[in-house]
Amino acid sequence: MQRKIYLADWILPVSSSPIPFGGIAVENGRILQVADKTTLLKKFPHFPIQNFSNAVLAPSWVNAHCHLELSAFAGMISGFDDFPDWIRQLLALRSRINPQDLLKPARRAAKELAASGCVLTGDITNGDFLAADLFSDLLERVVFYEILGFDASRAGSILMEAQARRDVENPAAQIIPHAPYSTSATLIQKLANTSSPFSMHLAESIEESELLLKGSGSFKEFLKERGVWDAQWRPPGKSPVAFVRDLNCLGNDKLLVHGVQVNQQDMTLLKKSGISVCVCARSNEQTGVGEMPVMEYLANGIPLCVGTDSLAGNIDLDMNNEIYYIYNKNSQIEPAELIRMTTLNGAEALGQSTNYGALKAGLKSRFNVFSANRKIKEEPERFIVSKSWSSLQCF
Repeated sequence: MQRKIYLADWILPVSSSPIPFGGIAVENGRILQVADKTTLLKKFPHFPIQNFSNAVLAPSWVNAHCHLELSAFAGMISGFDDFPDWIRQLLALRSRINPQDLLKPARRAAKELAASGCVLTGDITNGDFLAADLFSDLLERVVFYEILGFDASRAGSILMEAQARRDVENPAAQIIPHAPYSTSATLIQKLANTSSPFSMHLAESIEESELLLKGSGSFKEFLKERGVWDAQWRPPGKSPVAFVRDLNCLGNDKLLVHGVQVNQQDMTLLKKSGISVCVCARSNEQTGVGEMPVMEYLANGIPLCVGTDSLAGNIDLDMNNEIYYIYNKNSQIEPAELIRMTTLNGAEALGQSTNYGALKAGLKSRFNVFSANRKIKEEPERFIVSKSWSSLQCF
């Protein structure tokens, strides 16, 4: 039986108020209690103690959206004209690589993600990384099996093929659509009604909005170029958010990723539905799609979580760098809110809040310890998100 008490200057439960000079008592990988030091030592007098000085103890990070499968293409896409052209380059790269060669760079990326304090990720695969235990020695994945198919007449056969493969390789994986510009409304709706949790790229680029509003633009040309255009398709004449609302894609068990191209009407729909939205801030910058209005989402009471996206569209998968970037890009954001976005909100969006995302009794004892070579004078949340710490230990 493994028992221990971990003490630090500050404990950030996330689900409750910060605790100065507190700790967590754990047994066999689960948290027994989170409380002040005196309470824990009195209640568990025989537990071994590990004390961290000048340190803040917080829940491990949750990366709500990642594509480990694309790690082989780090730094290989440049000079693109627009977002469809970025995708064009990615698909060209992927067509030239043997699927077996995707694993080694993905494993390096998973190690980087875990070393930055991440314990759980919503990992997107197009099929090559379906296996449930692929990176289980490094971190846990909620596996999203992402499928495409713009031709509405093929929706049924595409879904049946995906279900057959999923049922053999990983029955726990959730089959999800890629995006409205690559997946028919028929297929999107089928998946929205059967997958939970559910995740989908949405409102990422102006080209996506133009296709749905007007039926024109470079995405239409891209689909024709690839021979997948549906001649029967007609533009819904709606924003991406309004479009998927009509397909039952908004709900509290669903996650929309990127959400750059939104207006106040979209915000109202999202708030009413209870859906979560994932911030992929550095990926948005690298792919040139624009900046997500983080503060507007928060002002509208829409729950946000954080994702690194892939190394094909990000400079690294370090969660602390992602958090620091968001913190510096949004000067009015409350550090405590940002911590919540990167822990509990992500765990809830991925359907894993009974295991991760907070420090409280019953959850897995996975946490990060951020330490400094000085006394911590600022609020503990700001100490973390501003990268004022000098070392990180992951437990």
